[in-house]
Amino acid sequence: MHSRTGLEINPLFPASKLTWFLNTDARACDLAHSGNLRAGTVDTWLIWNLTGGTVFATDHSNASRTLLFDTNAMSWSIVLADIFGVPRSCLAECKSSDGDFGCTGPGIEGVPAGIPIRAVMGDSHAALYGHGLRNPGAVKATYGTGSSLMMLTEERLLPNSGISSTVAWTEGGRTIYALEGNITVSGQAAEFAAEMLGLDRVTDLADLADTVDDTGGVTFVPALAGLGAPYWGDKARGLFAGLSLGTKRGHIARAAIDAIAQQVADVFEAMSADVGRETAALRADGGASSNSGLMQLQSDLIGCKVERSQVAEVGALGVAAMAANAIGHPMAIDLGTDIFVPVEQPSKRKADRSRWRRAVARARGV
Repeated sequence: MHSRTGLEINPLFPASKLTWFLNTDARACDLAHSGNLRAGTVDTWLIWNLTGGTVFATDHSNASRTLLFDTNAMSWSIVLADIFGVPRSCLAECKSSDGDFGCTGPGIEGVPAGIPIRAVMGDSHAALYGHGLRNPGAVKATYGTGSSLMMLTEERLLPNSGISSTVAWTEGGRTIYALEGNITVSGQAAEFAAEMLGLDRVTDLADLADTVDDTGGVTFVPALAGLGAPYWGDKARGLFAGLSLGTKRGHIARAAIDAIAQQVADVFEAMSADVGRETAALRADGGASSNSGLMQLQSDLIGCKVERSQVAEVGALGVAAMAANAIGHPMAIDLGTDIFVPVEQPSKRKADRSRWRRAVARARGV
């Protein structure tokens, strides 16, 4: 399975969910096997509705995240469809990311009819494209409820350090591959901690964290829905470690922000190990990236510069740029960047990373 898809078996990827649905709903199962049920990712649903139910399609980047798509053959895998019990008729037509996905249909409120849909990409893939990355080198991190890191690769790789292989996009007849690490709970960790501390807004967490110089030895592992990359530990559970009578609310707030950066550092280091070289920079976007304290901490933990986009929604610009290219009107993207460089001593970074790894091991029960 890994050799075909580059993915681990995990509920993050929809194949097992579709299997469960077909196994627990007899009517859905009957519809599927009679060719009258269609299943897809969010992009498929959007395309279907935008085209008035005339186009049932997805692109290669989204298909590659389903556990049903062979990223070497670049087609749905009959073998995997059989393993998961998914009839081939359920699955959408796969198109190039810059393919022709039809036009908007009539009767859609606020959307004129006849607008061509000329680019479809996964959100993280689109952000990678929006950052202007076209060659291997830098890593892109989108900080959201969960977080996604991606790095372009020279060719299709099958990493063995807990990182996924994916199709970044297909454009102009070329297939571009990448590595991706998905963090299950990232920005959501800050929301969780803010609620536990009785704060009204998650932005108040950053203000509270600024009242202390460090975590005071407190570590928060936000395995609130298991752990994603690079651990893939569904049974891991969240924990706070290192509490003492000297622990203040600010230390807990700081530990929550630290947890976001530590998880990104885990994936960043795993990616560097997979490609066999150090990475020069991290490109950052997404809502949580607006926290400058987090970005500085991130730079300190990975030991290289962080380039933060001044535009939060880079993915939207990325897919727009691909669509513009597809119709022959290239679109320039000027994101603007804020640069953060490491200021902590390497010995401090090493100690912080070691403390984090010990806490993660406890959360995983190993």
